Amino acid sequence: MTERGTLAVLAVYDLDVSSIGLVQLFYEQLAADLKTATPRAQSRSSTGADFERELTDSLNTLFGR
Repeated sequence: MTERGTLAVLAVYDLDVSSIGLVQLFYEQLAADLKTATPRAQSRSSTGADFERELTDSLNTLFGR
């Protein structure tokens, strides 16, 4: 589980080539990498005025104003 929510991982592997232990090892590394790469949650203290200003700025940039 990350700060952004739950992640489901499906691993498909060949029993003749690999073992469940190796798959678990790679999964643990993947989980650690994802946890490190997930940005921290931002504070939710933005107001409607902030949203409106950011939206206006983005639209002005988009339409070259």
